[in-house]
Amino acid sequence: MIAKLLKPLIFGLGKRRLPQVSGELRVLGLQDKVEVIRDKWGAPHIYAQNMDDLAIAQGFVHAQDRLWQMELNRRVALGKVSEIFGEIGLDTDRTVRTFGFHRIAEEDWELADDEIKRLLTKYVSGINAFLEHKGSKMPIEFSLVGIKPAKWEVTHLLAFSRLMAWQMCFSWQGEIIRSRLIDAVGAEHADEIDPRYRKENPIGLPKGIEVNRILDDGRLEALKGPFIQEVKGSNAWAISKEKSVTGAPFLCNDPHLPMTLPSIWYENHLIVGEENVTGVTVPGLPQVLIGHNTHIAWGMTLAYTDIQDLYVEKFKDDSCIEYEFNGQWEKSTIIEEEIKVKGRKETHVEKVVITRHGPVISDVANYNDRKIAIKSVCLEPGQLMRGWYNLNKAQGWDDFAGAIKYVESPALNVTYADVHGNIGYYMSGKVPVRAGGKGKLPSEGWTGENDWTGYVPFEEMPHALNPEKGHVISCNHKVVDDDFPHYLGESWMNGYRAARLEELLGEDRKFGPADFKKYHLDYQSMVARDFKKHFEGLKSDNEKVSWAINQLQNWDGSLEAQSLGGLLFEIVRDRMARNLLEKPLEKELAELYRGKPFRPIVSGISEFYGHDTTMMLRVLDDSTSWWLKQAGGKEQLILKSIADALDIIEEKLGSDRTQWRWGRMHELVFPHALGAQKPLDKIFNIGPFEMGGDTDTVHQTAIHYNEGFESGNLVCASWRQIVDMGDLAKSECILPPGNSGQPGSPNYGDQAEMWYKGQYRSMLWTREQVEKEEKYRLTLES
Repeated sequence: MIAKLLKPLIFGLGKRRLPQVSGELRVLGLQDKVEVIRDKWGAPHIYAQNMDDLAIAQGFVHAQDRLWQMELNRRVALGKVSEIFGEIGLDTDRTVRTFGFHRIAEEDWELADDEIKRLLTKYVSGINAFLEHKGSKMPIEFSLVGIKPAKWEVTHLLAFSRLMAWQMCFSWQGEIIRSRLIDAVGAEHADEIDPRYRKENPIGLPKGIEVNRILDDGRLEALKGPFIQEVKGSNAWAISKEKSVTGAPFLCNDPHLPMTLPSIWYENHLIVGEENVTGVTVPGLPQVLIGHNTHIAWGMTLAYTDIQDLYVEKFKDDSCIEYEFNGQWEKSTIIEEEIKVKGRKETHVEKVVITRHGPVISDVANYNDRKIAIKSVCLEPGQLMRGWYNLNKAQGWDDFAGAIKYVESPALNVTYADVHGNIGYYMSGKVPVRAGGKGKLPSEGWTGENDWTGYVPFEEMPHALNPEKGHVISCNHKVVDDDFPHYLGESWMNGYRAARLEELLGEDRKFGPADFKKYHLDYQSMVARDFKKHFEGLKSDNEKVSWAINQLQNWDGSLEAQSLGGLLFEIVRDRMARNLLEKPLEKELAELYRGKPFRPIVSGISEFYGHDTTMMLRVLDDSTSWWLKQAGGKEQLILKSIADALDIIEEKLGSDRTQWRWGRMHELVFPHALGAQKPLDKIFNIGPFEMGGDTDTVHQTAIHYNEGFESGNLVCASWRQIVDMGDLAKSECILPPGNSGQPGSPNYGDQAEMWYKGQYRSMLWTREQVEKEEKYRLTLES
């Protein structure tokens, strides 16, 4: 009732604070006039005369539509959340200050060349121009929280870029989980459930490196790469021109991220002279991160390579001033980080200890048994911004590969297509070469035996140009075979989404946009095919359980929101994992094994996420499994899990089975940051939507298991693009829930329903297209 009364009031106030999007505005620092044409979806198409003005204008429009989101992201990256939210933000701040994204930002700035420094400076000046403009109105959230945004600095955006890179890197959490598993059940039993890639699922690049040139007659000629002068040129896939209905490649991408309000992405079209690039950006950072320019298109998914290691340090005493290395005592770097906490009179002082390996994270990782330091590619300074800048300007494969070389973190699978008919792939991110071991467990830091000795040469990282099979698929799955000459890690996602796409794209026919839209919404469960054999021949004297067994045996494997069989399967599978793990491990460790993060805002899921599925299949196939014996055997485990699942479903949905369906226990909500506090959730959040799918369907709708099935917090396709390299003006996209972060804006949630229904809209490209869909035109001038 309160929410119903407050929502019109708050959104009314929000509407009165919307930015000026038509007419003229004076913006300090511009050299020439800049046109900002917004289409009906709120996407700004920025036409500038020079790069400086383009950067200023992009910073300005980002601040116009997403200032509150930018403020929150900046505070997380700088470790200043508790200044406005009090004690609830302190653990996040302590973690961030320990990792030191703000300290790395200073080093990134020193490494940046003059061109990149100029780009970043101009972009930040655009943000500040909005803050300082007398006509600017701050979003309603600032008033509700009671703060005013401070002036932006270049190191703020660099710290945020480091936070983003960190959130997309994996392996350190897994080392702690493995160590704790060994402590709980011993090395042998821990190894039995260690993540392993299922051999039946596909390998992304079986050859590791495959570079081919397309000859005039359509044949492929093998070349040495990655730089080929002759060639001008989450889920992602690219289709060769030979497999395309148009005779030109297509590139599709749907990065899977936690759904938020506003989205992490912001659609933006940047035009300066002959340079033209469009796609999604991240407010607080310049350039386009995923999209296409006049020559190439690119998409991204997480690579899950092992680029982080933990080291147990041996300190001289509790002061941690000195630690042992190779028989000598070395001095630590000690930094005292002062953190202001709302509601406290005194600041919190976080003592950060840094060794040759990196910051000591035992306290913030809740692992106080030993002093462990983390070494991570993500915590090393680099030239990430140069990589994105070059990617936006790339004209072909050589430029593309050269740009990816600068993206030393995070580790990404970057798919590629160009207007000359080529498709390809390159894995970004430096991967360490270790003196010994694989870094799967915390190493003895004082010996140096498992220290890093270098990095895999960029030219020897997995990549492909015009692979013989005619398509590239990237679904976070295993990229190279075990005989690849360099160790990249072992914690790939389980490969079921890739298996489904290989099945679909492996058909002997040509493909087009109608197919790709269908695949983006594909709910067929490849996992169910492997699980169903374990329900065969199963019987029970319990009528309810017997009914459920029959439903599971006759289920078609589709995880549509309306599916009864899908509902039963998902809840049974969840209970089976719990019944298998929680007795030997206890609940807290079992949740960590299934992917629960140590610090959700900072770390995201661990690389163990999703591997409970393949672990269970291995255990169910092995009658001698110790884990299966702890659960009373295969039959008892399954029957108990079915009975538990029925109890849970009846409790949540009632006893009328005609009303049972997967979507009722699998809903999506687009959560606003203030929606965590009731009744503000009813005001700011969008949803719920009944969803099909799960972690392993092509239309991924992954659950955070520790939050429960009905939390509404899902990982889904945060952006969908279908880029037509034969006619870029025919490319299509969708950005849920909308492009504006301003409550009261018509673009706050106008794409949520379309996305839910699998609809798309034009990815406007030509000036003619933009003007035809023009809603507002704003002229920025000095």
